[in-house]
Amino acid sequence: MKLNRLASLMLVLPLVFSACIDLDDNMSQKPNDQPTEKPGDEPTDNPEQPGDNPSEEDAVLFTAMDCFGVYHGSIETTGAGLYNIMLSDNGLNGNEIKVNSTYYSLDIYAEPYDGENTGYVQLPEGTYTLDLNDTGALGTISYKESVYLKTSDTAIEASNLFSEATLVVTATDITLTATIADVKHIVTFEGQALVLDKRPEPMEDVELEALYSWAYYYSDNYSKGVSDNFYLYISDIDNDYNLLPNAKYYRLDLYSEIIDLSYGLEVPYGTYTVDASNSRTPNTIAMSDSSYVAVNQYGNGFDAEASITAGTVTIDENGITAELIVGGAKHKLTYKGYIFVGDFSHSGF
Repeated sequence: MKLNRLASLMLVLPLVFSACIDLDDNMSQKPNDQPTEKPGDEPTDNPEQPGDNPSEEDAVLFTAMDCFGVYHGSIETTGAGLYNIMLSDNGLNGNEIKVNSTYYSLDIYAEPYDGENTGYVQLPEGTYTLDLNDTGALGTISYKESVYLKTSDTAIEASNLFSEATLVVTATDITLTATIADVKHIVTFEGQALVLDKRPEPMEDVELEALYSWAYYYSDNYSKGVSDNFYLYISDIDNDYNLLPNAKYYRLDLYSEIIDLSYGLEVPYGTYTVDASNSRTPNTIAMSDSSYVAVNQYGNGFDAEASITAGTVTIDENGITAELIVGGAKHKLTYKGYIFVGDFSHSGF
């Protein structure tokens, strides 16, 4: 499955469902240390585009007992703040979702909060609507990064995107009206929409001459017939994401034109731009699955970790040059040499 960075839930069956959503210090996306598995995929039961309105009489009425989530900070390319909320009847068990539970998880683009970090942030009041184009504009809900999930005691009963959705947030309650697999859902929650403030700590600008770069190729598995997908890694002292002490790693979820493998497997030359809308179209880098980490001196944690929110990467016969925005700081990278590419086009599902 390839769900979203936070709204998605990585699922381990039959009895324990491990969540991508970490409400401690691991909330931001981290590079996958097992490259044969893309971190999540699109939900298996993709809803159709909006059509006839489902009957109000047949609507699912759901009262959420918990509202929780994360604020990730402002997005430079759109000026919006990225908030993730989950409405559930059963909450989480630590960092794991529970069996026999229901979750409505939404990525919301609202007015950014730039005040002091006091631990929690209030999702701004207002009305938010589903954006099928995922522009990241203020007042919208991400289409690709929002999901409905229902679990039984041993399996996933449902995993669906929304085809229509409106979220109304007030100071005292939340109402979500959504169409999911042609069924109307009306979800209510009484209480404040408070989420953990997980904005990355301010970072310093970086200029790095990287020594290693490699990529994993996933063909057009995540953008059928539109673009080929590579996970491109850049590091100063490591060539296989071993989390070596003091190593820096950049992971870029890169999409190119569909390549002709008869000429060999390599990342196509060109300039790629970080895309906050995650369109997965040629010459873009999906922001949601692109990240940076700096390993501590012991190799057992991170001194820094942040999303890559803007910038460009240019690949040519000499190697790579990149100018990226990471945690609000400017990272200028250069790499000279060949980029090794591993073929994982038949994995990741």
